[in-house]
Formats: sequence, C-alpha cells, structure tokens
Amino acid sequence: MPTVTLVSFAGRGDAGDDLRLRGTVHAIHDLAPHTGITAVVGGPDRVAAFLDPSIRLVEGPLRTLAGIDAPSPWSLLGRHSTRASRQVLERALAEPGPNAVRDSMAAVESADLVVFVGGGYLNDLRPLRLLAAWMLARAARRRGVPYVLFGHSVGPFEHGGSLPRARQLLEDARAIGIREPRSSWELAALLRGRHAEPVGDPALLLVDADQAAEPGPRVLANFPGVRQLAEYRKAPMDPTLTLADGVYMAARQLRAEVSFVEASSPPSSDDRAGNAVVDAGLLANIPRGEPVALSAGSPNLPPAGVLISTEHDLCSWALGCGIPAVGVALTPHARHELRGLMDLFQRPDWVWVPEAEFGIHDLSSRAVQAANDPNRSQLRDTAGALAARQRAWLSSLLG
Repeated sequence: MPTVTLVSFAGRGDAGDDLRLRGTVHAIHDLAPHTGITAVVGGPDRVAAFLDPSIRLVEGPLRTLAGIDAPSPWSLLGRHSTRASRQVLERALAEPGPNAVRDSMAAVESADLVVFVGGGYLNDLRPLRLLAAWMLARAARRRGVPYVLFGHSVGPFEHGGSLPRARQLLEDARAIGIREPRSSWELAALLRGRHAEPVGDPALLLVDADQAAEPGPRVLANFPGVRQLAEYRKAPMDPTLTLADGVYMAARQLRAEVSFVEASSPPSSDDRAGNAVVDAGLLANIPRGEPVALSAGSPNLPPAGVLISTEHDLCSWALGCGIPAVGVALTPHARHELRGLMDLFQRPDWVWVPEAEFGIHDLSSRAVQAANDPNRSQLRDTAGALAARQRAWLSSLLG
C-alpha cells in the first residue's frame, strides 16, 4: 500500500491550518482510497477530534524547536537558528525512547511521498515553522523521499535571514502548488523563472458546492493581532477614525448586526483579544450578533452580507463559501497575501490598506460595495474551479 506523510501545523488552535489538513486528507481519500496516510501535526490531540481515526498522527518538532534560546526573535532567521536547531536535533536523537523530533523524522523518511500542506510560513514572519519544515524536508531528501509543497504563499522577505532556507525548501521540491498569483511571481524571482500554477488554499477542498450561501443582515468581523485602535486621518481637519468606525459605518449602511468570528485561539494566536479591542470601539447602537466560533469540526459561517478581516485564511474560506470579504492589510505580509487572494477571486478592490485615499471611509465603502455585489455567485464558482484544480494536481502526484 502506498504511503503519504502530510506535514502540517494543524492542532494549535488555527482553523486555517486545521481546514487545510482536513481538506487535503479528504481529497487523498477520494483520489487514492488505498493510500496509507500519516499526518505530522502541531497538536495530535486536537487534530484527532476532526480527522478520521484511520489517519496516523505524529507530533511535529515545532514545540521542541520553540525551546531554542534565541537572543531575539529575529535571530531565529539566520545562523543562530541553524546552529541551535542542529543542537536540538542531536539532543533529541540521542534521547532514549520516542520523542517528537525522532518520530516526525521517521514519518517522513518512511513515506513514499511527503506533502507539506500549505499556509503562510514561507517568509520571514514565522521563522520557527519554516525551520521545522526545512528540517523535515532535509530528512526526507537524505532518504531519497520526494516531497511537494501544496497550497503555500511565498514571501515577502523583508529581513533576508529566512530566505536561504526557504529557497532550499522550494528548490528541492518535486512539485509546488502556490496559493495565489503574487506568490507565483515571488517564486519565479527566487528560483530564476520556475513557475507554479496558483491552486488556491487547500481548505477550499471542503467547500460544499451544492450548499447555497444566502446573504444575511450581518457583518462578520475578525481582527486578530489588533492590540489597540490606531487612528487614521487623511487631512489635518478630518476627524480621526479607527477600524471600529469602519465596521460601524458599514454595518449602519447595510442595516446589519455585527458578529465577531473567532478562528484562532492560543497557542496559535488569540482572535478573541483582537476582536474585543475593536468591539470596545464600536458604538453601542450597533446590534451585536452571537460570536462565531470557526473550527475544522464546525466550519460553517452564518448567512452574512460581508466579512471584514485582517486574515487571509478566513477571507479565503468566506469567499469559498460565497460570502464577500474585504481584507484589511495592516502589514506587508498581509498585503501580499490578501492582494494575491483577491486577484485569484477577481476582486482586486476588496483589499483595504491604511494609505487608502479616503481612509476609513474607503474601508466602509468597499465593504458595502462587496456586500451588494450582484455577481457574488461567481465566488462559489471560482472556489469550485480551484478545488478541481487542486484535485487534479494531487491526482497527478498520487498516480
């Protein structure tokens, strides 16, 4: 029986990672039902709650690598992390009995094919994830096991320390499925013209094409990582406005309630904390709906007019479900991924940046325009076409 090992960071409280893994497993079961699947994941106990029990689960090296004693987060990007990871690896392999490093390396070394299930870690924003993936890719390559990258974003690289590791991971891959067009451009620049077809996010493999997404009088909001409400003013005499004001103006114009979506929880990130900051700035006369807890085991979003979020993964899932989404790009990495996502869905105007000509008013107007898009059914069509492209891509590898 052929065996495939999936490498994912699922099980750490991020619905995006969990949905990508579940979608990939679902597709492989459909395409090659007699394939044995092992999943190297961030948290096996959490993953066991939503995957078929036939999937063998192994904890990956991320928690072990998190113990690296780095003088600063950015030192993880370069030589320090290479030396430290080698030391961690040597200690783990020398320890008697099972451990995450040894077990995860054995899982990739014994497979017929290794699939690194995507996300947004091929950049300098998440150096530990890139380091863990790079270590497992080296282990597979040493044993002659081919590996592929499925549904990844690539770049940007602002600091450069992660770049050699990411380039090596990409260069040695048998096949690469890129998440969105802008990452395809970044890949071509890194690997001197090598191209990869944009296939979208693997979570789209779970979208039910027969389930119609009805619009509803609701604005979904999601703002992980927002610690305080920055004030935006486009001219000296203009009032200062915040993201909360943008959500307020959109909800007022749409006559909608606001429901905050929680798609990530510690240790991955804390959506609830960021949502609470925006909620506190939202005027009380806007009705609040019940919070929406999104997970791989409960992936349905309620009927809504539009989603406003800083997160690529949630925007992608909403678009796949037929809900218009406006991405709030507060960082270069978010701008890269969100613009690529909206290009993929042929909605380039559905991204807001702080430099927008009309500031927060621009955010609310984009949200209202998205909610009133007469062609929103095209979103589901695009998601279905991307899922078909992903299945064809996986089928070509599974033989």
